[in-house]
Amino acid sequence: MAEDKFYEVEDIEGKYMEVILEDADRNEYIYWYDLSKLPDGEDEWDFVIEVTKKFHASKDLPQIPEDDEDSDEPYAGACEPFPRYASEFTFIV
Repeated sequence: MAEDKFYEVEDIEGKYMEVILEDADRNEYIYWYDLSKLPDGEDEWDFVIEVTKKFHASKDLPQIPEDDEDSDEPYAGACEPFPRYASEFTFIV
């Protein structure tokens, strides 16, 4: 069985953006986007969320609903990544 790599803060800080998507049933899907692939001039947060939603949809996973502007519980959000095991997220490729 392969070892489940753990990504420490120093491995990920400033290198990745974590995107958490939730389907209508609030099942979580966690992705990491490599910030070195961010096109010049793109908004880091919005661009990464949109790319991640497209990647998620391409995998025939449950649809991610659009966020309601007034909602306190968005279906898609981005943040600095937390230290995690590789089995806890998917790299965007």
